[in-house]
Amino acid sequence: VNIKIKDFILKTADILENTTTKLNFGALPYRENEVMKSHVNLTEIYKLGWSPKTNFVDGLYRTIKLERNV
Repeated sequence: VNIKIKDFILKTADILENTTTKLNFGALPYRENEVMKSHVNLTEIYKLGWSPKTNFVDGLYRTIKLERNV
């Protein structure tokens, strides 16, 4: 599943309970040759037996919690 950068940023701000940062998506024009869609193909890593053990939101919560405790 591909996660949009905007969704990642919004979810991170939500988890951090950030109410002070103003996120103004689209305020700057796109740069020349900027990647508009990125897609990852995980077929080969799945063939090796890897599979995710958590979903996006839970993983983000756990990562932030770990970083806060460093």
